[in-house]
Amino acid sequence: MAGHKNNHLIETARTLLLHMHVLVVFWDVVFLTSSHLINRMSSTILNGAIPHTLLFPHDHAYPIPPHVFGSTCFVHLLSLGHDKLSPLNQVCVFRLFSP
Repeated sequence: MAGHKNNHLIETARTLLLHMHVLVVFWDVVFLTSSHLINRMSSTILNGAIPHTLLFPHDHAYPIPPHVFGSTCFVHLLSLGHDKLSPLNQVCVFRLFSP
């Protein structure tokens, strides 16, 4: 059973790495994201239930809506000393959904 779970985790991480063209140096982030997503997907073993919902029935599965791994996101800059013409955000690439 643990071997099947490990293979599922590796296959999901490999899919994220290859499909989104993520560098291999981010393998740790990819595995964290993969396990986070797997724990929030319905499972046939649990008759369609979501593992996270069974463990934490009062928590939302996604407190923040999930984003596409590798998509563009905008980070709001909170640093002081901005004038009226300074940029208020910075374009980044989404790489981790932290639970």
